[in-house]
Amino acid sequence: MGREHQQRPGASILYRGFSHSHMKTVCEAIQSANLKQKYRTALGTASVSKGMRDFATAFTRLQDHRIRADYHPTVAFEPSDAITVLDTAQVAIEAFDRADPAERADILALLLVGARG
Repeated sequence: MGREHQQRPGASILYRGFSHSHMKTVCEAIQSANLKQKYRTALGTASVSKGMRDFATAFTRLQDHRIRADYHPTVAFEPSDAITVLDTAQVAIEAFDRADPAERADILALLLVGARG
């Protein structure tokens, strides 16, 4: 929706519309140099860019850290763990930004809605 629409109800709907488990499944799928057929069909390509694969890899690592933090209360974290997670998030952001804007839009749509087939 863009920065200029952040205060619109639709922005909140989109913001809350992402399912992290679905996003992780998509990210795991697009990490491959050769996409499965349903993702090939949805994206119209056999693979995504290296930047998008790097983003997907970082996202799945971040999701794993979040799950550990949220659902495993006995896990102890060190300050170095936080630095590692922040570094991984930075890698994800930079990799996403390197991708072509059209590819980013297609991947965001896939992350939000998914692919049929």
